[in-house]
Amino acid sequence: MGGCSSSQKNPDPENSSKLPTSKVIKVIHLGGRVKEFDPAICADQILSCNPGCFLCSSDSMFIGSCPENVGGPEELQPGYLYFLLSNSVANKALSLHDLCELAIKATTNCNDNNLSVNHVKHVLSFRDYAVV
Repeated sequence: MGGCSSSQKNPDPENSSKLPTSKVIKVIHLGGRVKEFDPAICADQILSCNPGCFLCSSDSMFIGSCPENVGGPEELQPGYLYFLLSNSVANKALSLHDLCELAIKATTNCNDNNLSVNHVKHVLSFRDYAVV
């Protein structure tokens, strides 16, 4: 399809146990379906089959902030979880409710797709927020 480029960061040895170990890229579609990709796929390749959507990494989703768009020729990283979201929410700050819905979508499909519940809890962690 197209050329992809990627930059490799040197992992911090103290945090190396926190790095993803999976060799596949997991994308959660709008309806909750999980699709796995082998490494070396670019965001453009997924987005070309999903008009009206954008990709965001679960690692960049926080309460009160807009989801970061992973786009263009950016190569998706193995072991990470990505969500396809509607373009209509691209400039909308995520709420606790939004993140909970995404976590439910991801965990609903865990057993069928070898998506670890612990991985979903890690990437959609609410540890920094108090719910009153």
